[in-house]
Amino acid sequence: MSGKWLEVLAFNTGLPVNVTTELGRVVVEVDIQN
Repeated sequence: MSGKWLEVLAFNTGLPVNVTTELGRVVVEVDIQN
């Protein structure tokens, strides 16, 4: 996934993220273990 929308949602684009799907939604979380 890429694009400026990560910055708009307050994610630092240099950080790794985990993207998972759940019923009816997509969850994007910063990977704090790396």
